[in-house]
Amino acid sequence: MSGLLASIDDIVYGRALAGLAAVVILFELAVSISALRRQRSGQAPLSSRTHAIAGAVIAALPVALGFSVHAARRLMLDVYFGSSVDPGEKAAAISRGLAGQMNAIPLGVSSTLLALGLWFAGTAYTLSKRRPERSYWSLPPILLVPVGLLGTAIGALEWSTGMIKTFAAMAGLPPEEKSAIVEQQLDVARGELTAYAWASVLSIAALAVIAVFLTVSRARSGVGGETPARPRATRLTLAVSAAALALAGLLMLAGRPLAAENDLRWPPATVWQFVVRPGGPVTPDVVGPDAPERGPVLTVSRDSVRLDGAVVDDLTDLELKLGTLANNFKLLHPGQDFDELALIQADKATPSARLASVLRAVRGAWYYRPMFAFTVTETHARPMFGKLERVVVTGARFRLAFTEDEPEDDWGEWKTVPPVPVERFADYGALARHVVELRRAGKPVLVTIPQSAR
Repeated sequence: MSGLLASIDDIVYGRALAGLAAVVILFELAVSISALRRQRSGQAPLSSRTHAIAGAVIAALPVALGFSVHAARRLMLDVYFGSSVDPGEKAAAISRGLAGQMNAIPLGVSSTLLALGLWFAGTAYTLSKRRPERSYWSLPPILLVPVGLLGTAIGALEWSTGMIKTFAAMAGLPPEEKSAIVEQQLDVARGELTAYAWASVLSIAALAVIAVFLTVSRARSGVGGETPARPRATRLTLAVSAAALALAGLLMLAGRPLAAENDLRWPPATVWQFVVRPGGPVTPDVVGPDAPERGPVLTVSRDSVRLDGAVVDDLTDLELKLGTLANNFKLLHPGQDFDELALIQADKATPSARLASVLRAVRGAWYYRPMFAFTVTETHARPMFGKLERVVVTGARFRLAFTEDEPEDDWGEWKTVPPVPVERFADYGALARHVVELRRAGKPVLVTIPQSAR
């Protein structure tokens, strides 16, 4: 019981969805029991209006399921287009969005199938008639049509079950492997779900033809000595069928944006798109050739310097906090080399003297291999979610040294390259373009700054 409640709590609006499912199922059960009692006691059957209302109530379940799944997808959008850059918040959004969908779909589909089954039974009791010469019940042919929905229902359950098994099997795998496995499973599951959907479409079409044929035959000739159906009843049946066809057409039109949403692939998620905060300074209009990695993010604007989104008091405070982060890494990862990486996201108009002051603090905290980070805002038009924006990051690596430093053996490829003094450039934009040009040519870059301000 506790596991079921936990699964329901993982669903967005889970308790509301479960409560609605319970109410609908109990209502359908009450209608079916009432229809059975009336049929067995020889009382007048329930009115067709009662069964029509009972059938219409079931539509609330897939609608509520759609709202829940849509809300879960909205949570996952924060990973692609949200304003948060905290890895914990990103992971929570992904986890809640996936769990919300994985648990909501089985609950919604299974409860809808159960409600339909109860409605089918109640309607069958009311419409069936015992034939005098036989011991079985004669059911109206129109009840064949709902059987065609079983394909779609089974496909949805198979899809959700397969995804749950996939996520359970990924425990402990590296994040980069998980992404590939999820995409592969989604492609496979999509193909299977499409096959089930087409099977359901063909089944509905075939069963509808059979139902129409049997309905017309019974109306004309009667069945088992029964009198032919009255013209009024025939017209009512045809009117209901026409209304059902019209409703199906409207649902198809309403579902086209959802189908287009599902068909349109999401832009590929990359680790480095999450390392900077949207709404930062206007970086140089260049695309760096190096893929950024996770590390402390320095945001340099004309009037402030931020470290991972928090304003620092001064450059001395910045150097102390960077040093603390470096020491914490070494304590938490004994035996693992410190990558000496910090990402610098600076306004392109930053004067070179101000940039040199920031880099001096970076170098003083033992971050010898920082990276300039360049941001670009991408706009994606989605059929269901409208226009969405996300910030994608590219970078340019370099070695950072004081002008007074003597080359050492651990400099490696930077030992013989000509230095790029920051003071040679008027602003950060000019420096960044030069560094990107060198990196695109495959050359290592050594950026130098004076050890003290001049």
